[in-house]
Amino acid sequence: MLPRHLGTCTLQVTHHGLDVMLRRILSEMALLVADADQDATYNGTRYTAMWYVGTKDLYEGLQSSAELFVDYMINRWAGRGPDRKG
Repeated sequence: MLPRHLGTCTLQVTHHGLDVMLRRILSEMALLVADADQDATYNGTRYTAMWYVGTKDLYEGLQSSAELFVDYMINRWAGRGPDRKG
């Protein structure tokens, strides 16, 4: 369950697809690196948002996308030998 303060932000990011989620995670990582050491904590909002979006929705979405791509490529090239033209 998402903490209440992350609910709206996380819902907006995850609702708009993988591109938005991935860009948001990369942005949050860059901002986390730039944070002062005392502000970069495991229970901070930046790290918590990355955890909820990155480990659940983004990971599963990227896995599904990779599976779709591999299935498409296998089906696209199935039955084509090196001497066949497609």
